[in-house]
Amino acid sequence: MAFLKRLGTKKTLFSVDITIHSIKLSLSIEAGISIIWKRKKKRIETSSNHILSPELGVLEINETLTMINTMYQEKSGNYVKKIAELTIQAHIDKKGKKKLGKVKIDLASIGESSDHQSYPIIDCIDKKANISASIKFTPIGEATIVDTISEISKYSGVSMGTNGDYSGPLFHENSFEAEPNNSPLLKPPKTSRFRQQREKSQEISVSFDNIALIKILQKENNQIKAEKEEVKFQLELVSKRTAEERNKYCDYVSILEKELDELKPSYNKLQNKNERFREKNKELKSRIDEISLEIEEYKVRYNHAEKKKLKDEIKTLRIQVKEVENEKNKALMHAEEVLDAKKQIEVYFNNLKDINAKLTKDLENTRDELINNCEQNLEQSTPQANFKKKTQESINILKRELKEAQEENEDLREQQTELITQLQQSKITHGNAEEVLKDQIRKLENELSDKKEEIIEINIRLEEEILNSRKFERKTITTKEETEEKVTKLNQNLKELNSEKNLLEASYISFQRKLDTNRTAIDPSIIAKLEGTIVSNQKEIIKLNGYIKEKDKIINDIKTAKERLENENSLLNEHLNGVKISEFSDPAVTALNDQIDYLEKKISEIESSYDEERSELLNQISILEKELEILEENKKEVILSFENKINSLNVENKLISERVTEPRASTSQKFVNSMNEENYKQKIELLKIQILESKNYANKLSDEVKINEQKYMESKLLMSKKNLEKENMQIKYREAQEQLREYSAQYTILEVELYKINERFGQSLNRNIELENEIQDIKEQVYSLLGQKKT
Repeated sequence: MAFLKRLGTKKTLFSVDITIHSIKLSLSIEAGISIIWKRKKKRIETSSNHILSPELGVLEINETLTMINTMYQEKSGNYVKKIAELTIQAHIDKKGKKKLGKVKIDLASIGESSDHQSYPIIDCIDKKANISASIKFTPIGEATIVDTISEISKYSGVSMGTNGDYSGPLFHENSFEAEPNNSPLLKPPKTSRFRQQREKSQEISVSFDNIALIKILQKENNQIKAEKEEVKFQLELVSKRTAEERNKYCDYVSILEKELDELKPSYNKLQNKNERFREKNKELKSRIDEISLEIEEYKVRYNHAEKKKLKDEIKTLRIQVKEVENEKNKALMHAEEVLDAKKQIEVYFNNLKDINAKLTKDLENTRDELINNCEQNLEQSTPQANFKKKTQESINILKRELKEAQEENEDLREQQTELITQLQQSKITHGNAEEVLKDQIRKLENELSDKKEEIIEINIRLEEEILNSRKFERKTITTKEETEEKVTKLNQNLKELNSEKNLLEASYISFQRKLDTNRTAIDPSIIAKLEGTIVSNQKEIIKLNGYIKEKDKIINDIKTAKERLENENSLLNEHLNGVKISEFSDPAVTALNDQIDYLEKKISEIESSYDEERSELLNQISILEKELEILEENKKEVILSFENKINSLNVENKLISERVTEPRASTSQKFVNSMNEENYKQKIELLKIQILESKNYANKLSDEVKINEQKYMESKLLMSKKNLEKENMQIKYREAQEQLREYSAQYTILEVELYKINERFGQSLNRNIELENEIQDIKEQVYSLLGQKKT
């Protein structure tokens, strides 16, 4: 019946590839699964290394089974039914093999290729078991069978077979006996007419059947011969290829064995390293978990504390800005008051000029009168000549004093212009200070928003930040306490200095008044020298104070730098200790540590910039306060100088009037002059004492400057030592980082090499399996051909 189905069909050879992707099967014991495709003597199976665990119930195989099959295509385009039977076999350790079921696939119902499809397993205990597989057809050759029996099919129905589907002999040996040349009609048997006709018909039918069968067998033999020749040629090609591939494979296997022998010690080392890495990763994970728990606890505290600190600092800065604005307004008010006072002093000075002009006129008139009287009474009285000399001397003194007053007026005008320029500069600086403070407030507000975002991002390593913040708070508390103590000491010193200053100013004013009263009897050159020495001493004191302040600033900068370096060194030491502990740490952990260090540096930079801006603000505020104090002192000095000059002019006017009215009272004047000389000597002694005190103070300041210079040099040396230590630590840290990078690079290279070796080994195994499958196919084809020859 199968042969009849194939009549009038087109015979084609296909290479069928069945790729088995996975199998779904529930077992109670672990077992190795293999799938066998068997067709007559041909047998192909997958490797038994695929182990199915009962927990999963699914096994991925991803292997292909290839076999050459003949398919018969009908005129309608459909193929005759062809079933491929796959048997599932379980390999159990020390117990043998067991058949689990089979899968039947109709190859004719599948096109040129099929996607993943699931096929049920028949005769299996697990009725839900199935296989997912995909099938691919590749054509090899074509053959046609001509339907030559169409003419003879009326007479007899002979069952016929094709190659590969029927193994027994088709015909007996007697059917091929030689027949006589004479036809059977020349020698009919001696029977009846009906019997003769029946025999004739039988003979004719047999002869026709034999002829048809002979034709079919001849055609089939020709096809078989052609197929044998093709198969022989293909076998020769395949044998050559297999020999070449075997040689290559043997060489490749020897090379791989050598490489494996070479890589075994490195592989063992890597395994040991991997075990160390795993242990360290476990430890790091446990530490990270502990740190994460502690960080979660510190998150809320740190956020609240930082918000409160920032709010308090902003409030203090705003209060300071308001105070600066108030002080600026006060300074402007003081400047306006000084200008008003200057205007009043100018008016008063003009009035004094008018009075002096009137007095000079009166003196000239009196001088003329006295000259006239003296010319008349020269011969009569000598005391009048003495009086004339004294009046001329007094006139000359008055002229000198007028010149000095004019020069002082010019000095005052110059001071006025300088004060105006200082006021303008102060206005400009105050305006700039306002803008700077506003910009700084804006910057601080922007930094607040940035810090809030950064705080959200930096919550990974809050523990270290909290420790740093605690250290910073302790330092700030200590610095605050120190600054408060310094401020209290400075306030006490200022109070004492103010009290001493007031006493000195009072004594100085009294001395100046006494000196002004006795100016007529005192040499002006000595006073000028003393004033010059006092001014030079004051300038030197101011210079020394400025020098001391600069040195104090330098020392404070050095202290801050020293503290920063100590903090950096501590951080570096901690980091190096961490690096020493984790020499073979995971590169992911190193990357996290680098990110943490970067975030810590960013936080320290933000804090340092914030502290610098705050110190700049405080310095600007202190500069403004000092400028205000200087303006107030200048104002006081100008007022005192003008008052002294006014008093001196009043005294001189009184003396001149007394001399004019009482020219003959010489005895009283001598007495007064003697008293004035004594007062002058006392004042000179007091001034000498003050000069000695100022010199002693200057010596003290120079000693302090020398001490500060020594401290500065020592701090420089310490700074240089710290810088060298820091550079050494940085070099060690870089070397450690480079070693870690080299270790990680070597580790990655070895992993890549192992991966490549595994890939090559897998490819070689796949090639071996494919070659074995091809050799089995060739053997089966050879056996089948040999079996056909025997038959």
